[in-house]
Amino acid sequence: PKLNEDDNQSDTSSQKVIKRKVLRHYNGKPTVCDESRSG
Repeated sequence: PKLNEDDNQSDTSSQKVIKRKVLRHYNGKPTVCDESRSG
């Protein structure tokens, strides 16, 4: 179960997406926004 994600119910979907993008960026993978800019 995704308890960690559910713990942030107060956060909106957009905020969750942003957090995921940030985590991906830290992992060394380009975020969706970066991919769009990089082309």
